Amino acid sequence: MNESVCKITGLTKVYGRKKVLNAVSLTLEPGKIYGLIGQNGAGKTTLMRIIAGLSYASEGTLELFGVSGEKNLEHERQRIGCMIEEPALVPRMTAKENLRFYRLMRGVRDERVEDDLLALVGLRDAGDKKVQDFSFGMKQRLGIAVTLIGDPDLLILDEPLNGLDPVGIVEMRNLLINLCVERHVTIFLSSHNLPELYQTATDYLIIHYGRIKQTFTLAELRERCRHYLHVNSDQPERMMQVFAEHLPTARCRVLPDGSVNLYEYPDQETVAKLLFANGVVVTDLSVSGESLEEYYVSIVGGKNNVC
Repeated sequence: MNESVCKITGLTKVYGRKKVLNAVSLTLEPGKIYGLIGQNGAGKTTLMRIIAGLSYASEGTLELFGVSGEKNLEHERQRIGCMIEEPALVPRMTAKENLRFYRLMRGVRDERVEDDLLALVGLRDAGDKKVQDFSFGMKQRLGIAVTLIGDPDLLILDEPLNGLDPVGIVEMRNLLINLCVERHVTIFLSSHNLPELYQTATDYLIIHYGRIKQTFTLAELRERCRHYLHVNSDQPERMMQVFAEHLPTARCRVLPDGSVNLYEYPDQETVAKLLFANGVVVTDLSVSGESLEEYYVSIVGGKNNVC
């Protein structure tokens, strides 16, 4: 599968006088896990609903697997599994009956799929239990199982980590990563659990007030958010000379004020002793670096813009 999984250009969605999505453009490529980050009301769910065919754009174009046009898109959406907002489950049915219901709706004949999917999402022993007696986390797992009926090429998951305990979150993370790596499924998910998203996604999209503010890969995120030792002194040139002579493998970034961000350094105490031993007076020595949450806040314009 060489074509893009999803390509959106200039997509806008208007409800009344409000633009929920404003000229959104993005491309989802095969075999990646995309994390969609944004506050409540940013447009995450609306964007997912449009891709899944549950809502329609006011303007812009949408391609799925290299094709466009509503008739073609309707056919290609058979290759999508989605769970948006809450799992659409029948409470009075058992877990296995829910899977059978959706399996038959999708025209999948192989009954073994039901047990295989229950085992895959960790519900092997809950197949005969009614969904109305499930915890929210168990419903999330069963919802994931439903999305996997028919071996989709694209999974769209709106807050799939909601309601899961710490063990369940780790299991869900491993499941999503394995689906991507082993089955080559492209996954497009949103989550407010940014530390967990950092460990799951390969690519990120930040959406804010209906606009895509930034897209970046995991490698780019690590480069931007990695921790470093910020060092300042009254002798910046001598400080750089000491680093070059005694820490040749460390990477340095010299800032306009003459201070240095030191990457891949041994440890803070060693650097302080090294500079002191070489007659360099340190005026600032502090560890800095952003988390994904801090980076997100910086992109959307500070804490006052995050709810």
